Amino acid sequence: MTFAVTTTKNAIEHLRTKHRIGPDGPIAIGSTPAQQTIVSMFGNAPPRIIFNEEVFKHLLLQWIVANDISFRMCEDSFFRRLCVYLAACQPDYSSVYRALPRDGGAIKHYILTWYLAMKEEVKAKLHGTLAKIHFSFDMWSGPNQHAYQAIVAHWVDGGGRLHAVLLSLHGF
Repeated sequence: MTFAVTTTKNAIEHLRTKHRIGPDGPIAIGSTPAQQTIVSMFGNAPPRIIFNEEVFKHLLLQWIVANDISFRMCEDSFFRRLCVYLAACQPDYSSVYRALPRDGGAIKHYILTWYLAMKEEVKAKLHGTLAKIHFSFDMWSGPNQHAYQAIVAHWVDGGGRLHAVLLSLHGF
């Protein structure tokens, strides 16, 4: 439904007040932005929509095609775990809506926060091991003619399990 504010002001107001319909579709009384998004996207009333396999496939394909995502993404165990986690959550979709990043800066922040936490975990593991720590170095050049160097630490823990951790990856 298309709205033009200047030419249909009275009709827009009538739809909003009498029929609870806005520019994006139905308006739920006292609804959150997440609920409004669900209602406008799928036409279902909050708080829960019934899973529709065809709608899911359509949304998945839109995401894959519009963002040039590899078709093999659906085979990725991390992607599959994310989907299963979302499916297993309580029907509080507003929590998922609030957690969705709004821009690439949020993803950058998530990655930096995760990196700093993992860095401290690696430091603690390296500091706590009684075994010798071995280092390997690898250098190569990519198709863009840039050189790269990786430094990896290797050690065996008390249970006999081998660990390998990337400590550094520099581009030259």
